[in-house]
Amino acid sequence: MSLAQTRLRLGRVPPRTLARLPGFRLAFNKPMYDDPTHAYANIIPADDHVLGVLYDCTPADMIHLDIVEGVAQGHYEQQPVSVEVNGESIDAIAYVGCAGRVGGWLPTTHAYLETILEGARDNDFPEAEVARILSAAGRT
Repeated sequence: MSLAQTRLRLGRVPPRTLARLPGFRLAFNKPMYDDPTHAYANIIPADDHVLGVLYDCTPADMIHLDIVEGVAQGHYEQQPVSVEVNGESIDAIAYVGCAGRVGGWLPTTHAYLETILEGARDNDFPEAEVARILSAAGRT
């Protein structure tokens, strides 16, 4: 998520760091709310990893994210995960698409993908990780 999107969702940008989530891969398999022919990003278990951003969220931030992510409507759920930061394992929470709301791969919109890529740029993702995002989105 870009810094602008983070600020829009939370009203601020919490302290953050890059984190590696082993045992998952990026998937575009969560149909968009208003356009089910296109997908939102999701993570799914796999023999792989996802590079992401670990935010130091307050309990109030998490309540707000639950609303934004549609937890009460069954779109996403919080899932405890263990991420790696500088070789250290840290317990974290990831939002994962609920089983009844995900399917096979779908294309994503240009605008949504650009938001993801903006977040990668804002957080200095290595080019190899940007390439992985583009590949998952079918835009190699």
